[in-house]
Amino acid sequence: MRIIDFHGHFWVRDSLPYINADPEAEEMLRQMDKNGIEWSVLHAVPKHVFFNLKGEWFIGDNEDVLRIVKKHPDRLIGSVYINPLDTGAAIEDLKRYHGEGFKCVKMAPYVGFYPDDPACDPVFEAIDELGLPVMFHCGSAGHRSKVMRIDCKCGHPIYLHNVSARYPDTKFVVAHLADIWFQEAVNLCSIRRNIYLETSTQGPGRQSYQMLKADPRWFRLKDRVMWGHDNDPSWYDKQIQWWVDFLEETGKTEFLDNVFCKTACEVLGLPA
Repeated sequence: MRIIDFHGHFWVRDSLPYINADPEAEEMLRQMDKNGIEWSVLHAVPKHVFFNLKGEWFIGDNEDVLRIVKKHPDRLIGSVYINPLDTGAAIEDLKRYHGEGFKCVKMAPYVGFYPDDPACDPVFEAIDELGLPVMFHCGSAGHRSKVMRIDCKCGHPIYLHNVSARYPDTKFVVAHLADIWFQEAVNLCSIRRNIYLETSTQGPGRQSYQMLKADPRWFRLKDRVMWGHDNDPSWYDKQIQWWVDFLEETGKTEFLDNVFCKTACEVLGLPA
């Protein structure tokens, strides 16, 4: 089974007790090899968003991701972080990092914007012209920040409804199955063909993981769901097994190739 991790991060410092710094991505690549992961999409995060208990930022930003992707272009794919309300900088970064080979865009609405705000349109027009997919952190945002306030309601998937209709050729990805709003995310995905779901942080202990087993809508979305990790690479094996088990228990093992590889290839423009 081929595997692509659609939701990776570059851990430049220690964060939670179980996530260790990996400044050259050596452990990430070792664990990718161990678990048969061909590619990982590294989503950048700006330095002012995440801080560990020591007050240090710990997830790589655009430049950190660019550095490490350049070292391993055959295994790692860059995803540029932008804030669409900072229009000029966002468009400049889109063009620059697209030119460097980045294949995705990451946005975090909880920093204080609604994706369907018309003020964001110039940025979505640029994304559309470049043909890039864009992933949104959806759901809660349980992290510490020293310099910003978090507005989690901006991460509700309903705010992708209108913008995905305005840009039907752009692929919109809902991260984390939208967490607490997973049912709304599944509904939205069933309505909009250009919306995709990503599974990271969902597992046996989460309500969404259990309820989706009995939700018939899930079984109509086999070509628009992608596996993602968003955690320490030492957890790859557990999180892969969770979703293998999920598909086996629901009698949908024919979804395996789509969830773990084919859908991500389609979204990223990679050979299937």
